[in-house]
Amino acid sequence: MALIISIISVVVLIGIDQFTKFLAETYLLGNESIVLIDHVIEFTFSYNTGAAFSIFENFPYFPLLISIVGVLGIPYFFKDASFKRRPLYTISLILVYAGTWGNFIDRLLMVLGLKKGVVDFINFLFMDFAVFNFADICLTVGMILLCVYVFFFEQKDPLVLFKKKAKGETLDANGN
Repeated sequence: MALIISIISVVVLIGIDQFTKFLAETYLLGNESIVLIDHVIEFTFSYNTGAAFSIFENFPYFPLLISIVGVLGIPYFFKDASFKRRPLYTISLILVYAGTWGNFIDRLLMVLGLKKGVVDFINFLFMDFAVFNFADICLTVGMILLCVYVFFFEQKDPLVLFKKKAKGETLDANGN
């Protein structure tokens, strides 16, 4: 059941990402930015032909390759996903996977010549930061949650402890 909920969640998040990018291309491309809160946030259109912060801008196939690795590799980790036993881990995987797919779609369309780049449109005005999109938010929040899980909860996870015992690994005084 967790896998079905995870798949539905990923599809919904990808849909939100692609819909917001469609809206950005439809209403922002060639138009002035739309200020949401003065000096804080605006919607402004931008194509990113590279990866985060436009790195690898001159090598569009590298971010595509990384996205392909993510799209193909992340499902492996869903085998241990469970909303009941590992909700933080599961939610982080859903967010990372959806964000990976969202930007992969744009990168693939760019390499195929159907799009000029990954559509970015959210711009923070109160700091010098890259323009980003919904998929980037999913990726960032997902990675933060995954780090929180790994650093604070994984060693106490019953599934991790069970696997360690099954492999014959020694546990510390706390059973970790």
